[in-house]
Amino acid sequence: MFDGIKRACFLMISILLVASCGGGGGGGDGGDIISRPPPTGWVTIDSPDTTSTICNEVSLTGAAFISPTFFGCCNGSAEEITGVTVTWRNETNGQAGKAIQTVSVSGLTGPFNHRWTATVPVAMGTNTIIVSASDPAGINGTASVDISKTGPSFKVSGQLRSVNGIGLGFFESGISVTLAGAKDLTAVPDSGAKAGAYSLSCVPPGTYTLTPKSSAFHYDFSPSSQTFDVVDHDVTLVDMVAPAYRVDGRITFSVNGAPSPGTSVMISSGGASLSNLTDNTGLYLFVVPDGPYRIEPHDLFFSTVFTPASQDIIVSGQDISALNFAR
Repeated sequence: MFDGIKRACFLMISILLVASCGGGGGGGDGGDIISRPPPTGWVTIDSPDTTSTICNEVSLTGAAFISPTFFGCCNGSAEEITGVTVTWRNETNGQAGKAIQTVSVSGLTGPFNHRWTATVPVAMGTNTIIVSASDPAGINGTASVDISKTGPSFKVSGQLRSVNGIGLGFFESGISVTLAGAKDLTAVPDSGAKAGAYSLSCVPPGTYTLTPKSSAFHYDFSPSSQTFDVVDHDVTLVDMVAPAYRVDGRITFSVNGAPSPGTSVMISSGGASLSNLTDNTGLYLFVVPDGPYRIEPHDLFFSTVFTPASQDIIVSGQDISALNFAR
């Protein structure tokens, strides 16, 4: 019975909200609700920061009306909850796809604040992008925006790794890469399975210098930077290598040996430090250059005692593993 009351309240609130907005297919333009019944669905596109770009894709966001003809409270995807499907199509290059949807849910009023995002590839010239929303009742709403691509751009990608082939991801090393030239860009290399891989998009033609640098420790990349030209295609395999070695261990619960995921671990040396979290197996991992280090686990939310409290090591040309802790 309570669910029925919630559903009825949500329908009533939705109808009142539509009436107060005055309808307005395509975004709610404040029409006369006496002479024009309110629609049951619409979609809007937020004004983009710029309608002119050299990038090969553009990120769009907006809102979609949650039709009072459907209410799938309160679990599942945004599309399952709202019954609204949001799609995009670039009329210029013919590419199309689904938008990513998010929705907030309240126990009393049901879904609200229905948002969508889409990354749309664009071609040279003017691109007319149409975003559509549809609901189970078959009601459709559309909105469109023109994006002008004024010049070519390309991608620069590669990998940062140790002399042993271990990827130097951001969370394992604190390293980021900067690209300086006609356009200055910064990227952080991936961590985990694709550790060390980086990619910089929207790079116009020109001469560039790529430089890796860590926020924590000094990595002796050789060369310390690379300079190259971006002319008429993507530049790949801009790889850089530095002497660095794996430091890892696991954190488990002392009572049963179960892994402790999401535990913060800090590695420090000479006043500089870097932190990472344990994964679902309790494993933490760093890739660092030679030198003396201290490893210390920390609990972000509780005053936890770890055994040992810390471990001191010296990295010298080889990996160090099984630096374990119990909590």
